[in-house]
Amino acid sequence: MLRRLARQDLDTASIRDLNGDLRLIIPLPSWEDYLSLAFDEIRLFGAMSIQVIRRLRAALAGMADSAMVLSRVEATQHYLKQLDLAVAHSLFNSEDKIKALQEDRQGLGLSKRSLP
Repeated sequence: MLRRLARQDLDTASIRDLNGDLRLIIPLPSWEDYLSLAFDEIRLFGAMSIQVIRRLRAALAGMADSAMVLSRVEATQHYLKQLDLAVAHSLFNSEDKIKALQEDRQGLGLSKRSLP
């Protein structure tokens, strides 16, 4: 749903009467508001789960790739940097930190080694 939202105009909604005269302007949540709503609690409460972080990274990276507006790409990349900082300051050992910084779209936790 967020990937679809990333391509929509989120600034304001307006309502016009039958003559086309503007009657109402409705402020909408910003892209940053949607990111926060969707991911803050997952990031905070899943901070000690390598797999939660990997899945969150994958979701955010996918949204950054599909966003058409530069400001939304930048906001999503900023959110990814916050996630990286959380991993850097976590109690994970160095090997687990490396694993946590890898994207895992499927949630399988598979290693990145190549198949024979």
